[in-house]
Amino acid sequence: MTPKDRGTTLRDRVQKSLSPNRDEQGWSLVVLTGIVIILSVIAYNRNAVYQDELVLWQDTVEKSPNKARPHYNLGLYYDGKERFGEAIESYQTAIRLAWAERWDTIADRAHNNLGSIYGKQGRFADAFREFQMVLQINPRDSAARTNLGIIYTKQGRMNEALHEFRLALQSNPKDAMAHYSLGVAYGELGRFEEAEQAYRTATRLKPEFGDAQNNLGMLYGMQGRFAEAIQELQAAIKNGADSGEAYNNLGIVYARQNRLDDAVGAFQRSLEQKPGNAEVHKNLGVAYQYQGRLADAVREFQEALRIDPGNAGARSHLESLEKESRR
Repeated sequence: MTPKDRGTTLRDRVQKSLSPNRDEQGWSLVVLTGIVIILSVIAYNRNAVYQDELVLWQDTVEKSPNKARPHYNLGLYYDGKERFGEAIESYQTAIRLAWAERWDTIADRAHNNLGSIYGKQGRFADAFREFQMVLQINPRDSAARTNLGIIYTKQGRMNEALHEFRLALQSNPKDAMAHYSLGVAYGELGRFEEAEQAYRTATRLKPEFGDAQNNLGMLYGMQGRFAEAIQELQAAIKNGADSGEAYNNLGIVYARQNRLDDAVGAFQRSLEQKPGNAEVHKNLGVAYQYQGRLADAVREFQEALRIDPGNAGARSHLESLEKESRR
């Protein structure tokens, strides 16, 4: 313990030390953008499940090379497998053929999905172009509006993001993704009450919306509403949120309650789900440190620094333990 720690409680010290990913100052919704901003991909429902979709769609394209839908479905397959170069080529072909067939629905969806890929690649100008093409086809397309807002959020253009999300909700008030994305934007602006309301609306419209539950749990944790935070984070894990992030967030809430055994377990589960996260190793090290498991703490801080040599929190804790050991 350093001199400045004397007179503080264990809970105070844990709260100062643990943080969501990449933020050493405590709870911050900035970290959520890496988790929750998801560009949507709209797919057709299929009436059958095929053992090998790739072979199916390639065969369909070969048999109907001048039809838009087979190329679009092949693009969906590649998109889902993150084979983005091939997905882009398939979507572009689908768009060209859809215009020739006067099939606006296929063109609309292919432009939107193409924009989604460009957004994931950081090609924002290309993404904007594709989403604007969707809106030329259908000015009330809430998915394209939401995706435009997501791109603005990624660029830090929050007022423009809010404008797009509100337009999306004017077109479709029941669009859970638009409510959720609105919550992210409010969180980035520190408007936490409005963020909470947006997330609550998203989960009401889509009860198994894991990402929204994760963010709602983070907000409750910030407010000291720990029971509600734990409930939302556990639901987020169950409902398919990024479990590495959700377990890390759950560990933080447990630690702030001085439930250090539970915190250790949650951080370990986070690393099982998502290995190689320096911030989670650092958080696990902090929990070990305040359990008195100093050798384990040193190991975790060293691993955090091996992954991310610039992790200031891990370095500070490690140096503090090294100083203690020399006394």
